[in-house]
Amino acid sequence: MRVMVIGSGGREHTMVETLLASPSVTEIFALPGSDAIGKRATCLPGDPLSPADVVAAAQANKVDLVLVGPEAPLAAGVVDGLQEAGIPAFGPTKQASRLEWSKAYAKSFMERHGIPTAPGKVFDDPAEAEDYIRSRGGPIVVKADGLAAGKGVVVAADTETAWRRWMP
Repeated sequence: MRVMVIGSGGREHTMVETLLASPSVTEIFALPGSDAIGKRATCLPGDPLSPADVVAAAQANKVDLVLVGPEAPLAAGVVDGLQEAGIPAFGPTKQASRLEWSKAYAKSFMERHGIPTAPGKVFDDPAEAEDYIRSRGGPIVVKADGLAAGKGVVVAADTETAWRRWMP
């Protein structure tokens, strides 16, 4: 089986190392990969956020399965593109991955389906957000919506810290 891993970080390096242990895997590709991954797999050029680039690389290398590691390619719809091209992929579609990359969507989903979650509110207006933060008091958790590369949350002991962290 020829497998392609999308991504270049530690998670993807671990995927490559794990795949190497499988007798079913005959060749591993990574897009884009890294220097460390390149010692164990063939790194391919292309934009991991482009469904067209990922599909083209998978087709050119006759890949049997694609594993998507990072959230950004999932949010860009890479799995959707692979599915449309008939290439098996391990990872959620853009819509399904939205639970991870959109905190506002996830909060709304949990509320709609009665899933226990902390109280929260979504804001587009900074003045309304500041009023809400100040009215809640501290400690308070503030999350950014969208992809934030693990940097989208602050646990603030007080409202001043919460507000300073998110607003200039």
